[in-house]
Amino acid sequence: MKMNPAVRIALTVALALLGAPALPAQAPLPPRLPEPILRETPWGDFPLERLLPGARLRFTSKDGERIERQVVSLGDSTLELLATPGDSTLHVSFTALHAYRSIEVRALPRWSRRVGPASVVGGALLGAIAGAIIHNSRKPSSAAVHRPGRLDDIAGAATVGGLLGWEIGGWTLGRPRWRRVTLP
Repeated sequence: MKMNPAVRIALTVALALLGAPALPAQAPLPPRLPEPILRETPWGDFPLERLLPGARLRFTSKDGERIERQVVSLGDSTLELLATPGDSTLHVSFTALHAYRSIEVRALPRWSRRVGPASVVGGALLGAIAGAIIHNSRKPSSAAVHRPGRLDDIAGAATVGGLLGWEIGGWTLGRPRWRRVTLP
């Protein structure tokens, strides 16, 4: 049945003014905790005592099933975990954690602070080499064409190479990886 637009608007306004039964409101889900920046130790492991709220943990059970949880808090002998946003928290004792085959945390590699400068320098060097090759491979079509200097080609390609190296290095080498958590 088609309704006249004016009648539809009038009905909508009347229902709003008369207090139409409200739909049940859905409780908003609490947001995930922000993930902290954790750095691994020189030994390659990560002690349980260094976990911070918001850290992502990956548990591997004896049969190989993996689940991820987020740390809410760390007590003297318990670990409070958040399964998913909106769920209740789980309290797990340190002794219960020994039942898992492995527990891993997302942490930055120890050398991640050096990734930025090293990838910029490496990209700039590769760009400079590419700039020299590009300069040497150019052949002007006539004598009237102005050919840029070798230094201009090398500097331009080195700049582009440094920027690309910075982006690629930061996204591939400097990202967090799963590190094994040592239990007390």
